Amino acid sequence: MVWSEYKYTCQIDGSTFSCDMPFISAVLYYGSRSIRVQALIDSGCTTTHIHTDIARVLGIDLNAAQEKNSSGITGTAIGRHTRLQIEIEGHGDPFDSPVAFLNILPVSMLLGQNNFFDKFNVRFEKPKASFFIERVL
Repeated sequence: MVWSEYKYTCQIDGSTFSCDMPFISAVLYYGSRSIRVQALIDSGCTTTHIHTDIARVLGIDLNAAQEKNSSGITGTAIGRHTRLQIEIEGHGDPFDSPVAFLNILPVSMLLGQNNFFDKFNVRFEKPKASFFIERVL
């Protein structure tokens, strides 16, 4: 496969402003609905996490989703777990993925180890302000 290069970018999400972060464009699919989001590649995140506001847009009933603990560097929260399709723009067909919806995320989406990193090789080159991804077959 071929490595694609991306530049680290800044993002404003509500009152949070983050720079020099590896954000990438992703499309989330649930049934007949879809939404394009900027997702942060997070090598320390186990599962992909998505802000609960996006579940509403996709028509996902979070009350019917399985409730489980989700933990990270900032602590533990109760997440609502389900599955949806994720497409990384420019990198092939969408893939099925488990996700956890949380209302406390400072970004729209965190791409995690147990699904994104299983499907993509990722290389961070912070001194060059770049990161690279390639789809794994």
